[in-house]
Amino acid sequence: ESRSYVPEKVRVARALDSHLVIQFYEIPTVAEREELARAGITLLDYIPNYAWTAHVRGGAVQSLDPGVVRAVFALRADDKIARSAVGRDVVRAFVYDGVTDAESVLSAYGQVIDRDRNSFTLQLDGDVLGLAAEDIVKYVMGPRPEKIENNDEIRDNINAETRSRMRPTTSAGRASRPACGTTGRRPRTTTTTTAGSRWGTVPR
Repeated sequence: ESRSYVPEKVRVARALDSHLVIQFYEIPTVAEREELARAGITLLDYIPNYAWTAHVRGGAVQSLDPGVVRAVFALRADDKIARSAVGRDVVRAFVYDGVTDAESVLSAYGQVIDRDRNSFTLQLDGDVLGLAAEDIVKYVMGPRPEKIENNDEIRDNINAETRSRMRPTTSAGRASRPACGTTGRRPRTTTTTTAGSRWGTVPR
């Protein structure tokens, strides 16, 4: 979900490896990112404006140039919980890239019932706020929507597709016409329409 942050010029330093948000004054170049990685700071996901989530080796924040970095801060647990996860017994927890043995951490909050790459579906036993507070957790969402196998009624309601007899075609793909001298009526032509243009592009 979209959220807004206006960080002060803060600099959170952690003795242990952790995931933090680093906001720069300018977007780092490839060479600067490689230099950060050598210093123990791996940039992960971009957050407008000029900020990234990052895996930060313990103590590495101290190496950052104050003239380059505006702020370093940690996301709060409630900032990592989507509205779709509130009040749910089943949630999906997404972890950062590069995290190993995530299931052992997440299982403290419930039973892991499914996994898809960095996404873990949990039957919650514990508090969703505590789950989101874990350093390895990027964000928490509600469960996947149930699949609808028979969606004929939905298709009718949105006029997703209209089927009717199509005009016969030749083997070359051109529409055929009645032969010269015949009195037969030209077959009625119809079109197939979809609702794609009505809905536009749905963001991921």
